[in-house]
Amino acid sequence: ACTFNDKGNLLATVAIEPDYVITVWDWQQQSIVLRNKAFGSDVFNIVFNPFNEGLMVTSGMGHVKFWTMAQTFTGL
Repeated sequence: ACTFNDKGNLLATVAIEPDYVITVWDWQQQSIVLRNKAFGSDVFNIVFNPFNEGLMVTSGMGHVKFWTMAQTFTGL
């Protein structure tokens, strides 16, 4: 699954098995903004919140998960 945010500057992708990793890309800079384990089963959809690009939702086999990107002292 993959989607762009409303501004079009970020691309979120979800890898299928065995990884199930969410990756958020700054596709214009060709760089990874963040990467995190998504879930332990298939993820079919990922969307950015249109009002806050720091919020995302994934859904898949038997789950819906809400995500928040947070700025910390070590990065996003």
